[in-house]
Amino acid sequence: MNSKVFITNYDAKTMNLKGEVKESQLKLELTFWSREECMSAQASFLKELREFIKHRNMKEEQNESRHRDV
Repeated sequence: MNSKVFITNYDAKTMNLKGEVKESQLKLELTFWSREECMSAQASFLKELREFIKHRNMKEEQNESRHRDV
């Protein structure tokens, strides 16, 4: 049997400047897939990860521009 285990749920915690814990928007889970499912799952994961990072970076850029305007 040719199968792999992937991380598909990961709950990260981030802290703000006041030291308060905030939850991450990215959540992954461990999943057991056959070889055929692996390629599709990897592509889906990478797409979702790319979208998450893009969204986070856009949010950070918006925060930086607000601080410059103040």
